Amino acid sequence: TASECSSSWRAVAIGSPVFDVGPGNDDAVESGAWIAGVDLVAGLAGPRALVPGATGRYEASVLNGARRDRATGIIMAVDLPPGMVAVGVPPDAVVTQGRVTWPVGALGAGARKRFVFDLVAPASSTPGQHLALRASVSGDRRILATLAPRSLVVAARAAARAIATRYAGAS
Repeated sequence: TASECSSSWRAVAIGSPVFDVGPGNDDAVESGAWIAGVDLVAGLAGPRALVPGATGRYEASVLNGARRDRATGIIMAVDLPPGMVAVGVPPDAVVTQGRVTWPVGALGAGARKRFVFDLVAPASSTPGQHLALRASVSGDRRILATLAPRSLVVAARAAARAIATRYAGAS
């Protein structure tokens, strides 16, 4: 399941060379008046549990929920818990200790960009331990949307089962 959060920058931008572009339609809102701004939404989806040393596939996403305005200078980031390693990241990703970032650039109104990557759970983690992943997105208007930490539970390793097979026949 995915988790998302948003942060908005909005300003009123009213302007139309004509007061009422459709005087006979009784519309309450004309196309000359709208709320300007962008609404960046950060998302993070992936497994909620991993065994120590296991790899899980995750998807980080950013959405510009604006109706008209283009968002620019966007950077998507995922902060990793100590010991977790990012592998299989796209070539445009920047991996530093504890953080993966992607330069998104610009997104038109309603556009979404997704990034798929793999994370390896720390081999030293213990079953039942909670690890926190945090996604955030920023833009050139200093918009920042930070997703509440997504909890990842370290699962116990699958118990090995011995299967006894009885062979019929000569002894």
